[in-house]
Amino acid sequence: MERPWTEFKQVLEQLQGAIGSPTTDLAQLRTMVAKLQQVFQDHIATLSGDQADEPEASRLKSLQVEIDKQLRLLGLDINFLQAARQSATAQQRRSQMGDRLTLLTTYYAALSDLFSRSN
Repeated sequence: MERPWTEFKQVLEQLQGAIGSPTTDLAQLRTMVAKLQQVFQDHIATLSGDQADEPEASRLKSLQVEIDKQLRLLGLDINFLQAARQSATAQQRRSQMGDRLTLLTTYYAALSDLFSRSN
């Protein structure tokens, strides 16, 4: 059975590849970030810790809050990337976005681990 957040991981990996490619334009990045945010809202933000014990439910809520925060900051990173006037600044913004995506990957792994232990 496919986990409800599998699509999140797939979009996250696509976005990581796009950030690393200098040929990916801003519109594509913006679309991919919007897709990642939508998948989060549809599949992860709606997960409930009802069947989990208290520490696991608390951990789930923590992960949801942190993922949401990083996704909002990723949206801001896109705006800062758009405003970058120098290539060095644009590269720095892309690097920052890559770091944020790495953090989101860590949160995804924690989420996956949380649900594999509770099943």
